[in-house]
Amino acid sequence: TGKPLDTVVAMEANTAGMKVTFSRDMDEKTLLATQNYKAAWWNYRWSGDYGSKRWKVSNPNAEGQDDLVIESVKKINARTVQVNITGGMKPVMQFQLGYNLKANDGATVSGSTFFTVHQLAKE
Repeated sequence: TGKPLDTVVAMEANTAGMKVTFSRDMDEKTLLATQNYKAAWWNYRWSGDYGSKRWKVSNPNAEGQDDLVIESVKKINARTVQVNITGGMKPVMQFQLGYNLKANDGATVSGSTFFTVHQLAKE
C-alpha cells in the first residue's frame, strides 16, 4: 500500500515492566502519557480439556485477569519506551499491552500485543 506499518517491532520484559519499540517515530507527548497504555495479565491451567479460562495471577483460584497500573513511561528514543508497571513484572503465561498513540505525522497508532513472559532482563 505504500503506507507505514504501525506496529510493535520489539519487546523486552524486565523487572520494572516492558521495553517496547514501535515501527516508526512517535509523538513524544502521546508516547509518554501513561493513560495511553493499558496492561493486563493472566495464566492458564493445563488440563485434559480443550482450552482454558483465564486465571488471575494475583489469585490463582479466581477466574479472570488482573488489570495492571502503568506507573510511568520513560522515553529511550523516538520509537522506544520503558513502560513501568506498579509492582514490577513477573513471569506470566499471558501479558497484554494495549496502546493508543500518535506518530510524528499525526497518524493514530493503536493496537494491542500479547506475549508470554519467561525470563526478565534487568532494567
